[in-house]
Amino acid sequence: MICPNCGSNVPDGSAVCPACRADLGMTVSMPRQEGRWCPNCGALVGEGDEVCPSCGMPQEPACGDGARAVDGLAPREARGEESPLGETHSIPRIESAIPSEEELALPSAQMDRLPRLRVLVLAVACALVVVGGGVVLITHPWDPAANDIRAKEDADTSMAGFPGLVRQLQGQDAGSGSASGSIESGDERTLRLLGDAWGQLGELSERLDQSQDELVSGYASSSSDELLAGKARADQLSIDISNLISSLSEIDVTSGTYAEDKQNLTTLGNWLRNRMDAVSSGWAKAVSFQDPSQHADEILSTVSADGGSPAESFKALFDQGYAQWEPKERPSRP
Repeated sequence: MICPNCGSNVPDGSAVCPACRADLGMTVSMPRQEGRWCPNCGALVGEGDEVCPSCGMPQEPACGDGARAVDGLAPREARGEESPLGETHSIPRIESAIPSEEELALPSAQMDRLPRLRVLVLAVACALVVVGGGVVLITHPWDPAANDIRAKEDADTSMAGFPGLVRQLQGQDAGSGSASGSIESGDERTLRLLGDAWGQLGELSERLDQSQDELVSGYASSSSDELLAGKARADQLSIDISNLISSLSEIDVTSGTYAEDKQNLTTLGNWLRNRMDAVSSGWAKAVSFQDPSQHADEILSTVSADGGSPAESFKALFDQGYAQWEPKERPSRP
């Protein structure tokens, strides 16, 4: 039979064309018809018919002993005439490439219809990818931080000279926002915080000097409003001193390098607060009397400048210790 795709001769019963690999699984073999073909229209003319049933053209009888003339005309061969070169009155029969039902049942046809090996391999590979990807997605859900090697918990660096638990590194993990680019150790941070607290103690001591001088010089001549305003400033100063002492207690000196400095500054803060309590007591008495000038001894009993009052005693202790206990850099302890 003839392949309908490329026109190649294909053995009967084949399901695939050996030349173009076209699928011939749906072809049907047509039974060969008996007779001859009309040279005018190509229609099939039955044996013994003298006229084409399609176009009505007279037909020449078949050549041979039984050949006879049609309408008084004998065939060319009977008349001694030769047919022109290449001239033919027969049309080649083209069989359908669609095999018949009988041919489809042959074992060779069934083997031809099997899928190709590469199709099977490709199908198996796709199935493995789909199934394997689904299993991986279910058993290992995507986590953006799965490959993050940075620490997720606070690091205890107290034994290495750092301030206890570190929540954020100051080195390369801190990004490019660091101005100096250097890493501050725990002892360096402790010294910086102690130095800031020492400076704040000095500022609070100066404010306390002003409050005490204002009380001593103006309790008798100031109005009630002025006395109340002075007492309010003294109360705020007392709160500031207490807050500074609280912040001192939060400075980490676990390494031990600056533990003594922290204790010295705490002592200075306590002396400053004791002096503040004496001054606050004087302000409270001044605003409690209707005529403070008549109660000088009671008001100035805690802040007098004779050296025996509590305020003056704690002032002397503070001034002496403040000059000696300024935090300075020390070698780190092993």
